[in-house]
Amino acid sequence: VTLETIREEFGQEVELLVDGVTKLSQLNFASREEAQASEIDELVEKRFGGSLPAFVAAFTKHQRLSSGEVEEIQRMIDRCREDK
Repeated sequence: VTLETIREEFGQEVELLVDGVTKLSQLNFASREEAQASEIDELVEKRFGGSLPAFVAAFTKHQRLSSGEVEEIQRMIDRCREDK
């Protein structure tokens, strides 16, 4: 099956995910977390022009977050601010 067929049948987002996943077997990462980070970086770059806020906006538009998830995300943001 080609990526073009996947895009036609399932859309561009699924095509990008499949393309990225198939590339993972070709890469050597020290950890699963590094592999996931690389995948997300590529997805955000390709689909959202590198804009993390655009990615988050698109995600939250279609996905409800629990109060616990919102708190966890807020803690991540707070840690990023502290690191600067």
